[in-house]
Amino acid sequence: MKHRRPAKPNSRIVDEEGREEFFATSRVKSRSFKFKRRHQRWPAIATVLSLIPCLLFIRNLITTNRESELSPFPPNWWDVQNQASLLLRCPQPQHAPKWNCYNDLVDENSDTVDRAKRLFEYDPNDNRSKEEHRFDDRIPHLLIFTHKYNIFDCSVTASNSTSPNMYTLAENAKATVKAYSRIWPDLHFVYLSDNDCIDALNRTEPGLIPFFNDVKLEGMFKADLCRVAYLCLHGGYYFDVDLLVVRPFTAPKNSTFVTVKGEGSPGGSDFRGFFQAFLAAEKDHAIVRLSLRMMLETLSGKRPSSSGLYLGPGSLMEAWMEVQNITDFSNTKNDDYDTYLLKEINLNDQLQVSMYKNLSDVLMSETGSDLLQRVPGDHEDDCKLSTGSWNVCNFAVLDEGDGSIYFYSRVLGTTYCGVCVEKRPKR
Repeated sequence: MKHRRPAKPNSRIVDEEGREEFFATSRVKSRSFKFKRRHQRWPAIATVLSLIPCLLFIRNLITTNRESELSPFPPNWWDVQNQASLLLRCPQPQHAPKWNCYNDLVDENSDTVDRAKRLFEYDPNDNRSKEEHRFDDRIPHLLIFTHKYNIFDCSVTASNSTSPNMYTLAENAKATVKAYSRIWPDLHFVYLSDNDCIDALNRTEPGLIPFFNDVKLEGMFKADLCRVAYLCLHGGYYFDVDLLVVRPFTAPKNSTFVTVKGEGSPGGSDFRGFFQAFLAAEKDHAIVRLSLRMMLETLSGKRPSSSGLYLGPGSLMEAWMEVQNITDFSNTKNDDYDTYLLKEINLNDQLQVSMYKNLSDVLMSETGSDLLQRVPGDHEDDCKLSTGSWNVCNFAVLDEGDGSIYFYSRVLGTTYCGVCVEKRPKR
């Protein structure tokens, strides 16, 4: 019988059948070593697991900051490139004859714009249009609208529960966005609800909130407060929803404030201050902010209301004069002091028209009457169109520098310009 030599720990032997086996001491030590290594892993794993929430937080923070850098816009701003569906024409309600009238007005407004472009021979490739593609403007490429109802929501503007003239106003606002999107690929637009307006006031002049919430305050005065507060916060281009765009006007490169001198002579009984249906400004502009404070003082009774001037137009004009130290309005130019002022005129007033050769030549031409808005006659038996007791059709906004028209003051389908009224049944 052969005697095996004692083996060293962890050594192995081969039996007669050729099988390898470790000595018991080797197996015990091996198991003990593995247990120790496994036991030592748990604290490390626990440490890693405890760090996961922190790592996730850091990752989310980095992602959020990165997204903020890539898209530094409020969530209610719509990117015209990605929200084109909001600009589609809304389907009309069925079995609502009166809506047909307003639907035709949408087409008539579009025809009015086309006729004006043709008469002034507007060329999208001219020098002015090339300048309009700038990305370094001091005024953001943001279009701002406000209304009691969301004008970009078809369930609201094309519903039997709302007035059908909302349909015309909504389609006009969409046309405004489309017009500017053709010159600004980076365009954003926003609709301001009452809550958005209150938020803007809370961040600029909180004292105006009680006046804004007052049910006695007319909608146009609420818009006065809202537009100025929002421009203070963000800057941009504000449009009334009934302003008809013929050709997009963009602020000259160094201009930081643009609006419109109202129709009439400054200082005359027919003058109403600035026509702020179009108002553009850079963020936190001194004129805009002072105008907001003046409106608060006026509504609070601390500042006398300007004779014959409305709240917003009067405050904006007075703020402009104070900031620019202007005492004689009549001697101002359209491009003084990094501001640019357009002019509203009555196209039916020959005296006003004669002051601008380009406009006068167009109106005196053989087809000059095509420049005027056309209020259609009776729309079959559904309704009739009326201008009401105060006709404000054919007021236009022009550039005094070249006498060319950029806007019509009011689109067809508003209260005093082609509103659709039901016909009384014949007796």
